[in-house]
Amino acid sequence: MKPWVEKYRPKTLESISSQEEVVNALKAAIDNYEKVCTLPHLLLHGPAGTGKTTTALALSRQLFGEDPEILAMRVLELNASDDRGIHVVREKIKKFSRNVIHEGAAIPGTKKIMPPFKVIILDEADALLPDAQSALRRIIEDTSSSTRFILLGNYLSRIIDPISSRCVKYKFNPIPKSLVIDKLAEIIREESAKKSNAELTESQCLLVDLIYQSSNGDMRNAITLLQSAMEYNFPAMLHCKAMAEDIDEHVLCDALGIMPRAVITEYASKGWISGKFTDLLFETKKLLRMGYSGITIVQFLLKYFVEAEVDAKSSSSFNTIQRSLLAIKLAQVEKSLMDGADDMLQLLSVGCYAQRVFQAS
Repeated sequence: MKPWVEKYRPKTLESISSQEEVVNALKAAIDNYEKVCTLPHLLLHGPAGTGKTTTALALSRQLFGEDPEILAMRVLELNASDDRGIHVVREKIKKFSRNVIHEGAAIPGTKKIMPPFKVIILDEADALLPDAQSALRRIIEDTSSSTRFILLGNYLSRIIDPISSRCVKYKFNPIPKSLVIDKLAEIIREESAKKSNAELTESQCLLVDLIYQSSNGDMRNAITLLQSAMEYNFPAMLHCKAMAEDIDEHVLCDALGIMPRAVITEYASKGWISGKFTDLLFETKKLLRMGYSGITIVQFLLKYFVEAEVDAKSSSSFNTIQRSLLAIKLAQVEKSLMDGADDMLQLLSVGCYAQRVFQAS
């Protein structure tokens, strides 16, 4: 079965969500390519799951058509995170960029002429090592008459200046909540064979909302979570059976691998605000026994108490100064955990620091 991420990937530039400025600029660059192709090298950057790869693939199909054989000859797609060394540049990219193409060929089924160049899509280009990027810069220079490069990455700062200066840069923004929720609802209706105007069940609405909270504007992650929850954990929800109405938030959070707000709020209120180390130790052990990793706990502490708006449910006991101090401490602890530090000791470190912060205020 095809992953839903691929099944529901937009096929055209027009169907790409929330990146209107980028889409309009790319359409303007290729509209008159039969007279003079103005498409430059491109550098698409921004958070994961915002449509960078989808945009590059849709652009390639608009230039060369849908024929798989033609796309294989004209378009090379690579992921730099799979192999970051210089040999991938020398062996794969250099070889493809020097392949000879036939100019003046028409797109099958149309009268449009294909542009006189090939396209190389390099996903996660910011993962390339510096020497590989230096070699890539020289290839971009030498093959600019016959090849266009579309570089994709999350972090613009990790691309060396000689490459960055040769590309037109477009920033992709996180996808708004309304568009993510609309897309997830559309997929649910499509997979459950419901009518397009049918309303979602209460548990499905809860699922969609929780997925958005977990994905943070990452459409790819949101669709993957939806498929995981609906196909493998709760097939009843997919077919809208009555038994699905009894699924509560804790069960859905377990299926999605996220922490319910109530769990993390209880941990903070009993372990931090109480001011007692024995309470902190008990609550920390309890949380770790539930199967959550230290990094996951730290990330949701940040999400629910530092980044969250101050309201009665989440942050009523946290003023601005307290949240600022906690943000610094959580960042230090997350770095230690990523370096291999012990989960229990680091969470106790955060808890003891939080207790001191509350007692001092």
